[in-house]
Amino acid sequence: MNLQNRWRWTIFLAGCVMIGLFVFRFGLPFLADFLEIDMPVQSADVAIVLGGGGGERVRAAVDLYKQGHAPYLMMSGGPRFHHSEAHYMKEYAVHLGVPREHILLETLANSTHTNAELTLDIMENLNMTSALVVTSGFHTRRAYTLFRSIWPYPLNQLTVVAADDGINHNQWWYHYEMAQTVLIEWGKLIVMVLVQPLK
Repeated sequence: MNLQNRWRWTIFLAGCVMIGLFVFRFGLPFLADFLEIDMPVQSADVAIVLGGGGGERVRAAVDLYKQGHAPYLMMSGGPRFHHSEAHYMKEYAVHLGVPREHILLETLANSTHTNAELTLDIMENLNMTSALVVTSGFHTRRAYTLFRSIWPYPLNQLTVVAADDGINHNQWWYHYEMAQTVLIEWGKLIVMVLVQPLK
């Protein structure tokens, strides 16, 4: 290899390294950033808490209730052990100080899609027209997209609220559980876009 070709290869490899560093520095954090939607919290008829998480979603919803953003909580989650996930979420909210009569239950949902469908039925029966949807930060984009595709107008006041998910957006790829969460959520988001017909 002559000197000119060596210089070309050196420049090419240096360019590849620079591109790789750029992607590593900015691309990987973007993968986590994109999953989360940051919306201003508005008052609503109800705060809907999606099943999942380790209690952070319920705690975030209880904070919203105590701050006066919603007079009711609706726990949405299907069968789990001897009860529904919604039942366990309700008991935790009661433990945190929310009166039982201010907590509604949706006990059949087994996916974000059915969360949206079944909570809509309850809201329509109760003449509710606005909601805060509380879920983990990494889940907010997919949750908002699915809810917005299923809920009709004039049910147009829909806000997603991100509960703490413990994901460090600048270092998630170093931690197995964080990486697993981010990559699985991206897989679900891609499947939703490719398979789920959006209205």
